[in-house]
Amino acid sequence: MIGRELGVRYVMEGSVQGGADRVRVNAQLIDTETGAHLWAERFDKPRADIFDMQDEITTRLARTVGIELVAAEGRRAERERPNNMDAVDLTMRGWAILNQPLSLRRDRAACDLFDEALKLDAQNVEALIGVVLSWQRTSHLRLDQSGRATTNRAYRDHSGTDAGS
Repeated sequence: MIGRELGVRYVMEGSVQGGADRVRVNAQLIDTETGAHLWAERFDKPRADIFDMQDEITTRLARTVGIELVAAEGRRAERERPNNMDAVDLTMRGWAILNQPLSLRRDRAACDLFDEALKLDAQNVEALIGVVLSWQRTSHLRLDQSGRATTNRAYRDHSGTDAGS
């Protein structure tokens, strides 16, 4: 399979079609292990807007593919090791939740996963960043004016020091 040959788990596949006055770009993200299509999108614009289309495609692909890959890795980790979630798995699951629309419940769930990851590996930078971002988002969602104090508390809980020190 192409994934093994390239040494990758996911492949972005696409095509460009042009007409007299329109350009269509198709893109899809494929799991090379299962062949499953994780995401697909079509961009269709007038040829005159080609540079705007390029900017739109680049922006949407970067954001969407990042989110889809985190979600896919979280599902894979959960599927492969449901009873043995190590720090990386927990971190990936936390980021998959954090990349969903803002919600206090989801941010708390993500923070719980990051906390568990840090219990297994206190040097897990991605989990520490996730904790801080979860706390920050939670403070904003609650309209909490003490965002710095909340961020300092999250940092202190996991490093033993104060971020402002």
